[in-house]
Amino acid sequence: MEKHIEQASKLLKSEGINSTYLPQVSIFTAKSSTERAPLVYNQGVIFMLQGEKCIHTESDTFTYNRENLLVITVPMPLECQGIVKDNKPMIAVVMDIEISLLNQLINMMEGTSTISKVDKGDRDKGLFVSKLNESIKDALLRLLICLQDPFEASVLGNNIIKELIFYILKQREAAPLFALAMKNTNLSKIEIALKDVQSNYSKQFNVDALAKSVNMSVSSFHHTFKNVTSSSPIQYLKKIRLNKAKDFLTNEKYSVGEAATNVGYESVSQFNREFKRYFGVTPGSLNK
Repeated sequence: MEKHIEQASKLLKSEGINSTYLPQVSIFTAKSSTERAPLVYNQGVIFMLQGEKCIHTESDTFTYNRENLLVITVPMPLECQGIVKDNKPMIAVVMDIEISLLNQLINMMEGTSTISKVDKGDRDKGLFVSKLNESIKDALLRLLICLQDPFEASVLGNNIIKELIFYILKQREAAPLFALAMKNTNLSKIEIALKDVQSNYSKQFNVDALAKSVNMSVSSFHHTFKNVTSSSPIQYLKKIRLNKAKDFLTNEKYSVGEAATNVGYESVSQFNREFKRYFGVTPGSLNK
């Protein structure tokens, strides 16, 4: 992966997330290890070129590094620990998943032997880890090289992304991506519900109405939601609200009361308690 690291390093301007000439691709870096802390992961694929990360759900732990890749099928409030190795900064390529591209590729793959190799087991997964094979490594390197030049990125970038997604769809663990792209699967229904929560997190939610909006029974909705996100609907909403509030406090410099109100809390004292329990610090300590 040394060539990948060399090319990715040329795209780094600062710590954190660095944009590229393709809006759906960014490069992340951090010089220091990070303790386990809450973080919302967006729908996408993460290729860890250097260093290691551990992702914690309420029931499982997933580790990804230069040997594998992480696929997030739906937005997930998780807990993340970053590990710097050999005093070299963490470097990762982050790539969005476009449902239209998934649909296009899956339609092309229908009836081929490739689909038969995909494990048809648990399709309702919010995330999975898969081996980084040579085909994926080769395409990823070509993507990083083309990102060095805006013209090359515009000409070659989207086709290489398509190639990467195709190789990931061929992986044994890729069943959730098929379920995500197809209509009326449990995972695609939960994705619709999560988009509603993401867009309207400050409003009061009725879980029964949310289940009805995606044509699921309340019991099936609860069961599938928990299976996909490792959280109940109410827990998921609370985590999204608290993460949004943290953004308001640290990036927008909102007051504690403003942050609480803007994410849907009626009681600032309740907001303070739940924020401290979730992040381990008081909200007031973040906007000083």
